Amino acid sequence: MSIKVVLGYLASAFLIILGLIFAWAASIQAASTRLPIAILMISLGIGIIYILQRRQPSQVIQKIEVSGELKAKVIQCPFCSASLDPSLMNIVDGVPTIRCSYCGKQFQIVEEPKW
Repeated sequence: MSIKVVLGYLASAFLIILGLIFAWAASIQAASTRLPIAILMISLGIGIIYILQRRQPSQVIQKIEVSGELKAKVIQCPFCSASLDPSLMNIVDGVPTIRCSYCGKQFQIVEEPKW
């Protein structure tokens, strides 16, 4: 846990406790001024906790381990038979697709069975 997170939790605890003290004091005297301050402090403390609890998006990295030798196959456009650059490949709806830079058509890359 970083120092910013610890300081954030300490600040939120301080604000909530101070807000509760103001709320308790509002029950005795000057409720019109102390109660809004108490609500504000408690809200700020809860807001800080909410911000600290939000999860940051995570990045997924997939690594592939192969047991044998790999051979790269040239990707050819099924429409014009042009050789394509594999770096132009995109994943669309979970399916690898590529757009031909010569004829402009987009198609899915399908792995042929090995048998």
